[in-house]
Amino acid sequence: MTGHFDLVVADDDAAGLCVAACAARKGARVALVRPEAKRPRTARAASAIPNFVWRRLDLQKYDLSFSPVSAIVSLSADGEIVKTVESVARSADDLETRGVSDFDVWSDFVREVDMMTRRTDRLRGEFALDEFGRAEGAGRANGRINGASPIEDLAVLSHSCTDFLDDYFNDERMKTHVGARALSAVGLGGAEPGSVVALAGVFAPSAWPVRSTMDAEDVEKALESACEEAGAEIFSAAVHAVKGAGEKFRIVALSDGQELKTRYLFCASPDAARRAGLSPFAGAAFGAASGAASATIRLKVSDDVVAPDGEDGAIFHLADDLRELQAARDAVVEGRLPDTLPIEFQFSAPGEIIAYTAYCPDRFMEDGEAREWTSQDRQALGARAIERLSSHLGGLGDKVVRSDVSIDGAYDGENAVSAEAPDPRIIVQPASVNTIAAAVTLADRLLHEH
Repeated sequence: MTGHFDLVVADDDAAGLCVAACAARKGARVALVRPEAKRPRTARAASAIPNFVWRRLDLQKYDLSFSPVSAIVSLSADGEIVKTVESVARSADDLETRGVSDFDVWSDFVREVDMMTRRTDRLRGEFALDEFGRAEGAGRANGRINGASPIEDLAVLSHSCTDFLDDYFNDERMKTHVGARALSAVGLGGAEPGSVVALAGVFAPSAWPVRSTMDAEDVEKALESACEEAGAEIFSAAVHAVKGAGEKFRIVALSDGQELKTRYLFCASPDAARRAGLSPFAGAAFGAASGAASATIRLKVSDDVVAPDGEDGAIFHLADDLRELQAARDAVVEGRLPDTLPIEFQFSAPGEIIAYTAYCPDRFMEDGEAREWTSQDRQALGARAIERLSSHLGGLGDKVVRSDVSIDGAYDGENAVSAEAPDPRIIVQPASVNTIAAAVTLADRLLHEH
């Protein structure tokens, strides 16, 4: 036995490093398992460190530099723009100026979603939840939030995202703006029962995203230093097997022969689970979209490409309506690329655009047979992304100097460690807009309870 730990964190992406460092800072015995296979490091993955994590890890001493995202901007085919900013009041003013009829309910919506976030946080671990957050059985939740009982909480969280937005907003542009921001991170269509949980924490001012002015690799190197200084042990290997060790512990066997005894094996996202060699469904996943991979498209472009609405520091979403998101999700379930690709993108530096989509199949289905991703598939995805971006960025296709497409979460069933039933000691944090904040908060609660 190599070591005895409270928490073994699988994968060394920014979220995994933050979880390991924060837990070790609080006195937990922590191991971080770094996958053997290299993965792309993207600005998107490393630029969402929330303020409370920043303060806990004293990240300023590592010469990291971040600034708040200037706005969340939705772009539609008709050229209309919907924009929200960190200030709820300023967002309402801008929505009114742009003729969005629901400007007057924006502050109420943000408060409602914040309350729902707290309900979601409370119910995690207290109920057995299926793939989309639906309760399979009651646990020990007895408290109330804003007068709501656990059963009432579950009723709210069983709604679909599209039904919730239909009840709240009249303006289709507003529904699309909110839905694209929430659902695009997890690759859902919005009609799934329980998909309303994708809204949790998305627009809260306390969880407003930030941008790094540094390269993603430099950010993660600094986080690794913080992890080591906090006392977390780092192992470079894949997870080979997870074995029982009584009710409260598991033995994590690594590919190099080492074994780690732990209370919990923790994955900050379904993609992190896959990279570590685990099936994302070996543990208790909350809100993960099955059958999906994600893609990051890094574009080097000519310097005359201008950000829409002059928002160089914004995060942009391309989705014409909620039906587009559902059609994209349906395509993923069928094992094919969507005809119209929902995209999130930002200008990471002058002459560089990073685009992201979670609407990719983890494997392709052809004539009833599954196959893995090929270089031709990556090229087709990159071409669709450039075509979609070009319609909003002044003929971008002629201004792309270089493109690079990386796929995260592609299926590898032969190597994935699975389980006959979800193991309560294997925690798979769902995909989220605020992955780091959600993962650190969840790990804090697990360690506090034990």
